[in-house]
Amino acid sequence: MQRKLFFILIFSFLFSFSFSQRKITLKVKNFTSKTPFKIVKRENIKVPIVVVDATVTNKKGDIVTGLRKGNFRLYEDGKIQKLNSVVLDRSPLNVVLLCEATPIFYFIKDDLFEAGERLIDQLEDKDYCAIVSYSNKVRLDLDFTRDKKKLKTALRGIYFNQSYTCSISKALQWVVNRVKGLPGRTVVIIIGTGWNSLNIPPFDEVLNEIKGINLPIFTVSIGREWRRNVEYFWGLNTYIKFKSSDFRMLRIAKFSGGMNFYPEFEGEFIDIMYNILNYARYRYVLTYYPENRKFNGEFRKIKIDAFYRDKKSGKKIKLKVYHRDGYIAYKY
Repeated sequence: MQRKLFFILIFSFLFSFSFSQRKITLKVKNFTSKTPFKIVKRENIKVPIVVVDATVTNKKGDIVTGLRKGNFRLYEDGKIQKLNSVVLDRSPLNVVLLCEATPIFYFIKDDLFEAGERLIDQLEDKDYCAIVSYSNKVRLDLDFTRDKKKLKTALRGIYFNQSYTCSISKALQWVVNRVKGLPGRTVVIIIGTGWNSLNIPPFDEVLNEIKGINLPIFTVSIGREWRRNVEYFWGLNTYIKFKSSDFRMLRIAKFSGGMNFYPEFEGEFIDIMYNILNYARYRYVLTYYPENRKFNGEFRKIKIDAFYRDKKSGKKIKLKVYHRDGYIAYKY
């Protein structure tokens, strides 16, 4: 009996020893494999993911939904990138209504109030909205709320500043700094002329800051009817300033991935605000890991193409994509 017990103990000891040795051998094999170091490094390197919001429409301007990863082509500095994911996001909106309150406000206030109220009427129950006005200073008229009555009261309570200086770049920087990191989907809608007589901070500097974040800005240039009536009496200098303001509003929308609107008549506001909110709600979220792994703080240009194949003809039909112009590859 003792002899059998002795053999059992010896056998179990040898078995456990060989199993532990087996595990050690496997671990050593993983670390001493002939896999090239650069591939191991490529697999383990930490690369920040890039997130780009995009609205897709057809030639008529209708929103296109139901697209998948295969319907998109994304280019960074001209080089195609492999998409990680494509999702259509329908999250509630955080809307910042940025209203011009310069002395010109006296001539454009009817357009501003009409446009703002048409926007408020079409907000969904889960959407938040804040109202900010600006001239040479920025004023928070009402913080984020879902109460439409309070929003309309705050909108009607906007008053113009008697100072003739105005800084839309300062107002944009103020808004951008306050919505960074805000949970949910944030959209800025500017209603005004785009006047910027006080270029502090520099407009191009603020524009570069907007390029680097996912914040679509929609601009609505108002006061067109008033301008048509008084343009004949303007001097060349005033005419050029207003044309520059139109171009400024266009640049803000283009570089941020939003859209620019030029309503000629008051009756257009209801459709414009409806379109803006839909363009903001039905946005695709595209993510990818950039092939360029050098994060040196430089700006990288993004271009997105979208298409689908017609079921009858089989032809590839190109779609219009609205997205931000690029991003800044910050060091990390």
